[in-house]
Amino acid sequence: MSIDALNLEYKELYQAELEHRSKLDGAIGFPVSLITAFSGIIYFFISKLTQPFSTMEICQLALFGIATVVILRAIFCLIRSFHNYQYQYVPSATDLDIYHKQKLEFHSADPDKENIAKNATMDHLYDSFLSSAGVNAKHNMQRSELLFQSKRNIIFVLFLCMALGFLHLISFVSFDQFVQYFETHVLCKEIV
Repeated sequence: MSIDALNLEYKELYQAELEHRSKLDGAIGFPVSLITAFSGIIYFFISKLTQPFSTMEICQLALFGIATVVILRAIFCLIRSFHNYQYQYVPSATDLDIYHKQKLEFHSADPDKENIAKNATMDHLYDSFLSSAGVNAKHNMQRSELLFQSKRNIIFVLFLCMALGFLHLISFVSFDQFVQYFETHVLCKEIV
C-alpha cells in the first residue's frame, strides 16, 4: 500500500469516527422517551396501591423498587455516554499554516526548505488524522457500550412493567373469579 493510499485511509477512518459520533449523539431520544414512559407507567401502578398492603401489593412494591433501581441505572448509563468525552480533531487550516511557517523557519538554511516544510506539514496532518481517529474510536466504543447497557436496562424495565401490570390486573379480580373465568372461557374453548 502506498503512502498516499494509507494517508487517504487515515482520513476516511477519522471521518467515519466523526460520523459515528454524530449517530451516537442522536441516539439519546428514544431511550429517554422510553424511560419517561416506563416511569409514568410505574407511577400509575404505584398510585393505585392502598394501605394496608396485601401480599399482592407488597409484591408490586418490590417490583416497583427493582424497576426504580433499574431505571436509575439506565439513566446513569445514558448520562455517562454523553458526559466527559474529549474528542480530538485535526488541526485547523490556520494551525497548519502556522506549523508550515515554523518548519520553513526551522529549515531556512536548507535549499529545499519549501519541499521539506510541505512534507512535514502533510506528515503532521496525517499523524493528526491517525491519532484523532484512534482516540475518537475509543470514545465511540465506550459510548456505544454505555448506550447498550442503558437499552438493556430499559428492556428489563419493560418486563418489570409487564409483571406489574399482570399483578395489578390480578389484584382487581379475586382468585375465585379468576378460576371461574378460566374454567368457563379458556377450558371450555379447548373442549370445543
